[in-house]
Amino acid sequence: MRFLPLLLCCALASAGEFDFVSWPMDAAELKVVLAELDQVLPAGRPVAKATFAKLETALHTATPLLPLLDHDVVTVAMPDGSKLDVYLALPEGYAGGKKTPLVLAFGGGPIPKGPRGDRMAQQQATMMRSVWRAAANRAGWIVAAVDDNVSRADPGVRYEVVRPYHLDAVLRALRGKLNIDEDHTIMTGISLGSNYALACGAAQPHLFAGAVPVATEGEARAPLLRNLRSYPLYALVGARDRNIRGISGPRTLDATLRALGYDHVYEEFAARGHEGFSERYGKVLAWFADRPRRFWAREVVRVPHPGILAPSRTFRWITCDTRQGAVRARITKNTIDIDAASLTSLDLLLSDRLVDLDQPVVVRVNGQVLHKNNIARDLRLAVRHAATTRDRSQVPAARLTITVPRALATGKKARAFATAMRQDIGGGANVPLAHWETYALRHLRATRKRLGLKGELVDGGAAPGLRITTVAPDSPAAAAGVEPGDVVTAFDGNGFFAGDDPQALMDLWCLREEFAGKDVSLTIRKGAKTTQVAIVLRASSKPYR
Repeated sequence: MRFLPLLLCCALASAGEFDFVSWPMDAAELKVVLAELDQVLPAGRPVAKATFAKLETALHTATPLLPLLDHDVVTVAMPDGSKLDVYLALPEGYAGGKKTPLVLAFGGGPIPKGPRGDRMAQQQATMMRSVWRAAANRAGWIVAAVDDNVSRADPGVRYEVVRPYHLDAVLRALRGKLNIDEDHTIMTGISLGSNYALACGAAQPHLFAGAVPVATEGEARAPLLRNLRSYPLYALVGARDRNIRGISGPRTLDATLRALGYDHVYEEFAARGHEGFSERYGKVLAWFADRPRRFWAREVVRVPHPGILAPSRTFRWITCDTRQGAVRARITKNTIDIDAASLTSLDLLLSDRLVDLDQPVVVRVNGQVLHKNNIARDLRLAVRHAATTRDRSQVPAARLTITVPRALATGKKARAFATAMRQDIGGGANVPLAHWETYALRHLRATRKRLGLKGELVDGGAAPGLRITTVAPDSPAAAAGVEPGDVVTAFDGNGFFAGDDPQALMDLWCLREEFAGKDVSLTIRKGAKTTQVAIVLRASSKPYR
C-alpha cells in the first residue's frame, strides 16, 4: 500500500500550507490525513477563507500518482457486482501532467443477449470511440466509450436501463486512472445512448458539465426537463429519422427548453435521418469548452417526476430527505431562498463561491427564516468529500442541515410551488412516451419486486397514510405480517405528505428503484402502536400490478 498522504507544513495553523503528493487517496490514506488534521488543527478552531482557498488550490492542482495505462480498455466494477468495459482514446501527447476534458459516450440499443449481442455491444463502443476520436484529439479531449452490457434485450423487446450509479462508478474509476478535468466532462450517446444522456442528466446533473444527445427521441415532460437547469445540451437530430416515434419528441424538447430559458443548442437536419453527425463534433466540443460544470450554480431546481430514472435526492449542493421532495434554491448575496414541498429537512453543502462564510448566512424556506448565523468552514469535510467522490474540482467548505416544519412544507406556498413545478409546457403531456422508455418499462413491470398489498388513502392532513385493504397470499407483505387494517405511514423511511397518493408512490418506487440485497422497511400503525416492519422484496413472476 502506498502511503503518501496529505503533507501539512508545521506552521499550518498560521500559514495554512498544503501539498497533496498523493492522489487519489484510498480509505487508509484518508484516515491518516484526517488524523494529521486533528493534530495540527483541532476541531472547532476557525478556518480562514485564505487557508481554505489554499486547500482548494492544492486539491485542484494535485498531480495524480496514476498507473501507466498500457492498454485502451478499462474494466470497471459496478456496485451490483457486474462489470463494464470502457474503450479509451487519449489525445496525442497525453502524459497525465494536466487535467484533460472527457467525453463519456454510449452507443445505441438495446442489443440482444448472448454471444452475438456481446460482439454487437463491443462494436457499438468501438464505433462511438471512433466517431468521436478525431474531433476529440484536435480539441485535446479524452474519449471513453462504454460497452453497454446493461441494455440487453429479452424477447418482447424488454431491457434493463443504464442508471446514474453506473455512470458514477465509471467516472470514479476513470478518475483513478487518468488526470480528468471533472468540470469539463460531458456525456453523449446516439439513439438509446442519447436518451440516457438526457434521463441521467435529469437524475444527477452534478455528474457532468452537460450532454450531447444525438439522434435522440427527445423528451416532452416539463417536470423532468426542469431538472436540467444549469445542464447545457447540444442536440443533433435528423428530420427524417424513422427509428424514433416521431420528430415531435425532439422538437418538444427544444421548445420546452426554450420556454424554460435553459442553455442549449438544437440542430435539426431536414434531409437526414438516424445517424451520427460526426462532422459537427468539433463545434460541439468548442461550445462546451466555454461551459464548465456548474456545481455551485446559484439556482438549483429539483422536481420529482414519474420518469423511469428517479431524480437523486442530491442535486448539486442541496439534498432533500424525501423522494417526492420538490426544491428550488436561489441565492442573492448572502441569502439562500428555498421554495420547498413534501420534505422535512434540507442538507446544504456550501462554499465561498456561493456565499461569504465570514458573514451571517440567511436561509429562508417558503418565506420563513430558518437560519441566520455564521457557518464555520470545515477542512475535514472538504478532504473527505474530495477523496470519496474522487472529485477535486468542487470542494465544499461547510455543511448546514435545515429542519423544515411539516406545516411549512405542506402549506399554501408549498402547494402552489409544487403545482407550478408539475405544470406542462406547450402540450408536452400530449406527446407519446418515447419508444425506449416504453420498452424498458416492460422489463421493469415483468421483473421488479412487489409488496403485495393494496389500500386506501387515510387523510391525516399534513401526514396521510395508506390503510391496507388487501394483502396478497404468499406475498412479501404477508410474510412480514402485514394485515388488512394496518396503516402504512412511511416507506423505507420516506413519509407521505398532503396531496400524496401513498399507493401510487410506493408502486412507483418499487417499480423503478432497485432494492437488491436489502430489506425495505414499512412504518406500520396497528391500532395505537407504531412498528417498523422489514419486507424482503422479490422479483415479480407476472406483470407488475
